[in-house]
Amino acid sequence: MSKVALIGIVLCIASVFLVFEMLELRLNFTSSLPMGVYQETRSDAWRRGHIVVACPPVNAVTRWSRDNHILSWGLCAGGMTPIIKKIAGRPGDRVFMNRDGVWINGLLWPQSRLMPEKVPIHLIAQNVDIISSKPRVIPQGKFLLLSDWNSRSFDGRYFGFVDGRDIKAIITPIWVWP
Repeated sequence: MSKVALIGIVLCIASVFLVFEMLELRLNFTSSLPMGVYQETRSDAWRRGHIVVACPPVNAVTRWSRDNHILSWGLCAGGMTPIIKKIAGRPGDRVFMNRDGVWINGLLWPQSRLMPEKVPIHLIAQNVDIISSKPRVIPQGKFLLLSDWNSRSFDGRYFGFVDGRDIKAIITPIWVWP
């Protein structure tokens, strides 16, 4: 391949990334949501069901998950990459988890059954946020992020609540494929 062709390819790829950045577009190739193109919106008016980009909390579960390649290395605290999940629980919501899944204000969240083979059980037990025999109230400033698309998603069932300051953007699907 000639140098001119190689430079042309590099410039085309760089242009695509630049356009995506300018339009605040994000590609999702994870299995937590449908794969596709999403558009970011900066807002702090988060509602249940919003899909958000957030930095996960730094705790034993997320460190283990990063070190075992469930989470990628990235620019969030603890060297983790941002995650894309739905807001399932908001401050003041009552939440608990049992063998059926995560219950929020008395309703079972879809695809929320715990998969103990995903993360070592002793690490999950350290997540006292929602593992409880009685409902807990989500504290002010905290959110529970879950996937309702994939039961094997690495989400708040494992790492607990996310601080509202760590939610970076709301994203809306523009073009997705199954």
